[in-house]
Amino acid sequence: MKLRSNKAKFLVLAFSLAALCLHAFGQEIRDQKEAERIYRLSLEQSKYNRLYFDEADRCRKLNSEQKYDEAIVVCKRSIVYAEKLPASRVLERQAGYIQIGIAYLRKRKPNEALEYFEKGFVVGESLLDETDVETGEIYFLIGQAHHIDKNIERASEFYDKAETSVRAAFDEMGEDGDEFRARYPKIVWYILEAHLMLFEEIEEHERAEAIRKRTREFEIAFRKYLDH
Repeated sequence: MKLRSNKAKFLVLAFSLAALCLHAFGQEIRDQKEAERIYRLSLEQSKYNRLYFDEADRCRKLNSEQKYDEAIVVCKRSIVYAEKLPASRVLERQAGYIQIGIAYLRKRKPNEALEYFEKGFVVGESLLDETDVETGEIYFLIGQAHHIDKNIERASEFYDKAETSVRAAFDEMGEDGDEFRARYPKIVWYILEAHLMLFEEIEEHERAEAIRKRTREFEIAFRKYLDH
């Protein structure tokens, strides 16, 4: 009777051990499959990362060479590859839209440019706010599109928003960030120049003079950055 009892205990232990081993083995297989999945994903992301940067570089180069039709095609491909990157890669996804907008802007097609600038702005909203220089730069480009389209009030509105955002980005970074923010005053100066040109073109003398005054005050306050 005791022998039979010990045998029963042995079988229970054996089955329990087997179950544990089976569970451990199953977990090991699951871990291995997960590791393989992550590895494959990593390879895929590395591939799309490379493809994205290749196309993004070509896109910018074609724009700089004034080959705008080719740039638009290549920039659209860069967006496709950017969409396959991790969700955190917001600026990469945004860049393609902005570059396409710039190509259309230089082709003097303001409506098409606006469409892509606005898409780029929406993509960036999850990461950027009103105190980011990138936001100010997009506002400036939107202002330029309205300027070309002779939509004076909208152009002026976005030039103001661009100036406000870039100034806020400069202030937020503080003096410790001078190495990075040194170019921001020059961006503000270009925005003010475009804003002045907008009113001079339509002979809005009072509004033009207000921008001149603002520019003079700005140049005095930020001379050390503008002189470099």
